[in-house]
Amino acid sequence: MKKTYVTNMPDNIGAFLKASRCFSSLGVNITRVSYNKAIDTHTLFIDAEGGEEQLKKADEELKKIGYLQ
Repeated sequence: MKKTYVTNMPDNIGAFLKASRCFSSLGVNITRVSYNKAIDTHTLFIDAEGGEEQLKKADEELKKIGYLQ
């Protein structure tokens, strides 16, 4: 199953690493990362692949660390 996350990354060292560790710990594969500085330099689009349950847990983890609204 594929999903695109629209995240709001803080401007500090290791912010993306923190998000990628959430995915890694759940066995979710990040397939693409992009941003559009015309929209916002803190808005990061992350395409990910994993099982339905894995992606639901990723939603929870990203919300917990404040990267998803």
